[in-house]
Amino acid sequence: MNRVFMVGPNASGKSNLLDVFRFLRDIAKPGGGLQNAVLERGGITKIRCLAARAHPDVEVEIHLSEYDSNEITWKYAIGIKQEVRGRR
Repeated sequence: MNRVFMVGPNASGKSNLLDVFRFLRDIAKPGGGLQNAVLERGGITKIRCLAARAHPDVEVEIHLSEYDSNEITWKYAIGIKQEVRGRR
C-alpha cells in the first residue's frame, strides 16, 4: 500500500491543500457543481485565505493518467478570477 505523509509547520497550508481535493470532489459529485461547492464553503471570500489578497486569482489544474502510464488521460482545470473594483 502506498502512503503519502504531509508535514509542515502550523499555518503552512496543509489543510488548504487537502481541501483542494475535497473541493474538486464536491464539484464533480452527482448533484454537486461549482456553485454548490463554493456555497458549502461559505462563499468565494471564504475559499481564499487572507494572505491571498496580493494574489487574488485562484487556479487549480489536475492531470491524471492510468496506473503505470505517462500519458495524461484526464485533465481538469478551474480558475477563479477576482475582479478588482475601485475604492469605496
